Amino acid sequence: MKLLKGGRLFTVSHGILENTDILIKDKTIFKIEENIIPSSETEIIDICGKRVYPGLIDCHTHLGLDEEGDWENKNELNEMGDPITPQLRAIDGFYPKDRAIKEAVSAGITTVITTTGSIQTISGQAAAIKLIPDSHVSEMLLDPCVGIKGGLGENPKYFYQKMQKMPTSRMGSAYLIRQILSDTIAYQKGWHPREDGKSFWNQKEKLKVLNLLFDKKIPWRVHAHRDYDILTALRIAREFDINVVIEHATEAPLIVDELINSKAGVVIGPVGFTVSKKTEADYPILENLNVLVQRGIRFAFCTDHPIISLSHLPQAVAQAIHYGLSEEKALQAITINAAEILGMPDRIGSIDIGKDADLIIADGSIFDFNTSIKMVLVNGNVVVKKKYLSKNIQ
Repeated sequence: MKLLKGGRLFTVSHGILENTDILIKDKTIFKIEENIIPSSETEIIDICGKRVYPGLIDCHTHLGLDEEGDWENKNELNEMGDPITPQLRAIDGFYPKDRAIKEAVSAGITTVITTTGSIQTISGQAAAIKLIPDSHVSEMLLDPCVGIKGGLGENPKYFYQKMQKMPTSRMGSAYLIRQILSDTIAYQKGWHPREDGKSFWNQKEKLKVLNLLFDKKIPWRVHAHRDYDILTALRIAREFDINVVIEHATEAPLIVDELINSKAGVVIGPVGFTVSKKTEADYPILENLNVLVQRGIRFAFCTDHPIISLSHLPQAVAQAIHYGLSEEKALQAITINAAEILGMPDRIGSIDIGKDADLIIADGSIFDFNTSIKMVLVNGNVVVKKKYLSKNIQ
């Protein structure tokens, strides 16, 4: 067991707790109280005067698939020959020695979704990963499939126009998605694609995976910037009664009523945090986030790593605070809101008894450029540590 003594806890779920201890047992938070009396076997870590945050979560990255520093040679995002590939899995292309993993966990990011790309209308299965440096995929894996990724808007249009094959328009993208979802419904009712060797097996694999959408075990995770692309995604999700998460969602403030009615998840970024080269992403989203807050739409943030380095997530979100988002809402966006969109609010996203012991110990606000993160724990294990007052760590 480990006992963190005397921290200032930013729990996210139940406010700020002063001078409070956290007892960790079997990778989870076992007790949260003042003045916990440890047993003789307990490792005691003095965090008096330090802030404690839940580990941060990025809901949309390409970590391990688009390797930091080597994008061109190590890019595993899209199998572009086919615009519909739900059977592909991000974990099969994930590189666990990506240098960005150590950099990110040192900045307090402990969980990410790593996902296939947005060139295809449906590109594959996104995975949830715990950032544990120097380990294998099997040790980091939370869930191999937390959504089926796809793209709308300029990305599929641009790349398939160059390949001179469908979809070359927004209409074509929507048609292909409707076609495969209709085939999935027919497959559920007993229809089978024509048996013609390899293509038969390939098509059945696609339909079996897409069944998960109709069971509502996972959402359709859609790259969409402009309001009319978002509306297309919402329209298709409503037609087929599947859950949807809008990723990037740059013009989300323009269609608040539709988002409320759809109950879609919303993930913001990296637009606003960095200059976009896409005309479809010109809307000043960071300056309009409070439109979403005022209407009760909960959203998460993403870096779209490596577009923005994953380790820069807290500093990127600090820009939203500069534009008027409260620090409380900003913290929720990269903790509990992200956990809910990921589908794991019972495990991560706040400092609560029974949740995974993913914790950040820092000497100031995580949104302050001058703050130093002193320690990071993932599953109760110290994965980052720097010198400071402690009875057990040198």
